[in-house]
Amino acid sequence: MRKLNMRFLATSMVALTLLTVPVAATEVRTEVPQEKITAASDSKLENVRGQVFKWYYRRYNGKLQKRLWSLTEEKWITGWIDCE
Repeated sequence: MRKLNMRFLATSMVALTLLTVPVAATEVRTEVPQEKITAASDSKLENVRGQVFKWYYRRYNGKLQKRLWSLTEEKWITGWIDCE
């Protein structure tokens, strides 16, 4: 009986020791150099937000007209369009 108790105690101690062993977790960081980020953004991502437009209006020969201007590209997108 005493041998059985000692064996049970030894097995329990080993099990508790194995369960409480700390596990080391390491963090892996990879840093991208700033020049690589800038080079990629310059060549491929010229305009991330998209274009911005503005309508201009005029009255020509008594008719209201509008024309679309690209603020991003600084050029006219449409010709004069009659509104009425």
